[in-house]
Amino acid sequence: MRIQLDKSQLNHPLTDVNNLQDVSFLEELKSVNKIKTILYTKQENILTVDRLIQQAAEAKPSNFHVWYAWGVVKKLQDDLIAAEKYLKKALQIEPLNIPALHELGRVMTFKKKYPEAEKIFLWILESQSDIKSIQSTDILLHIADNYIYWANDEYSKKHYKLWLEITKKAFDSVLLAIDLVPTDNRIHELHKKICLDFGLRMFKRGDKKNGERYLRRVIADIRIHGQYIPTNNEALTTAYYNLAKYEMSKSHPNWNYASIYVRKGLAVSHKEKITESLLKLKKIVKNEKKRKIGQINHFDVNRKFGIIKSRGLSCIFFPKCLTWHCKDIPALINRKVSFIPVSHPTTTRPNNFKATQIKLVET
Repeated sequence: MRIQLDKSQLNHPLTDVNNLQDVSFLEELKSVNKIKTILYTKQENILTVDRLIQQAAEAKPSNFHVWYAWGVVKKLQDDLIAAEKYLKKALQIEPLNIPALHELGRVMTFKKKYPEAEKIFLWILESQSDIKSIQSTDILLHIADNYIYWANDEYSKKHYKLWLEITKKAFDSVLLAIDLVPTDNRIHELHKKICLDFGLRMFKRGDKKNGERYLRRVIADIRIHGQYIPTNNEALTTAYYNLAKYEMSKSHPNWNYASIYVRKGLAVSHKEKITESLLKLKKIVKNEKKRKIGQINHFDVNRKFGIIKSRGLSCIFFPKCLTWHCKDIPALINRKVSFIPVSHPTTTRPNNFKATQIKLVET
């Protein structure tokens, strides 16, 4: 049932308080979903509802639902100080009310009071007799979300052990939620977000094998009972970009894998900056897939150029094309190298190539 307000009431800030004492109005305040429905209708905007609830609070200061609704509205307005104040007023009237505690826990998360939010959520979870309820799943999600916010806090980011401890708690909460409701998209999105955080942090610390393992979880397709669970495009793009970079950094990269990661990353990328980065990787991969193996068989010390032979292909090269510093290049004659041939029209002869990005081949 939606509140039907007279247009004159919407235009006047001093609405008759007696009208607000009607049972139907207070009934509307008993559900967060109903409150949100009211706010998203065309007739009642959030400021109007805020004013009406304020007048209801003045008329019935001992009514739990008035303070609870006001706290929810203030949270939706991002007025977290007022939201905390009014939700706590509601809990003074009904200390064990789960929905009010749940909303207060979210407010604590947004206010960066993560330990307080954790304490509230865990108390709610432990007090629930039916762990399979939808409400319990939401609590688990918000516990995990609180841990994610906590792990991404600047202080936690600078202290690896703390970050790892908190992120593992988030991981455990999400896995428990997946066991309860395996088809809930929100749970899988959080799961992949945590995997992405783990992967990127492992890469940053130099543990690239574990980083790759977690990023592969991000890009993995998930199907539950035949239902496809989509992944956030931003998370996918970031994972594909970092997997491509990692593959390219290996001593023996698989350029086909790198090409697939770049192509799939470009297919889901919507941000200009990362698209540009992926296009740069695409150009590198394209060149690297042309890489050939050859042998240095000549170097002119005076003119400072050399020749590399590779299965009938003869390429000129210059010292600056070496990927390492070498003082005695003539000593490299008869050594095997890998290189990328590029067109080099220094003469009118066709099929004249220059060797670039020259690397020594281990023998």
